[in-house]
Amino acid sequence: MKKEASFTTKFNRWAKKNLQAPALVEIKHTRGAKSFPFRELKEHQRDWLRAAYSPNCQPWKIPDTGFAFLPADVILIGYMSAYVVIKYNDFFVVIDGEKMLNEIKKSDRKSLTEERAKAIADYIV
Repeated sequence: MKKEASFTTKFNRWAKKNLQAPALVEIKHTRGAKSFPFRELKEHQRDWLRAAYSPNCQPWKIPDTGFAFLPADVILIGYMSAYVVIKYNDFFVVIDGEKMLNEIKKSDRKSLTEERAKAIADYIV
């Protein structure tokens, strides 16, 4: 989790310059592996990716925890872009959420190799 958290900070700087809001982003880290196991994209995360593309918004309550100043109480997710970001050793990819869900559904493999990730990526950084 530390690697993912550390990478998220770097990704956020890149995203501010390169992605359009609104967007739902799920960030993953291979922790040194050359492939990303599909099982690491949990079912509830897949559900939110699907919800992002829906014209029927889904409310998500931001938890009131800690002492941080939160941007709001609820975010309505729907009718927006969605991405899965995967950090491999030397690069990261930004993959459209629908592409990722289709890849999981249609693939004979149980993971996304570096090469295949590059082939379906919207961005390779």
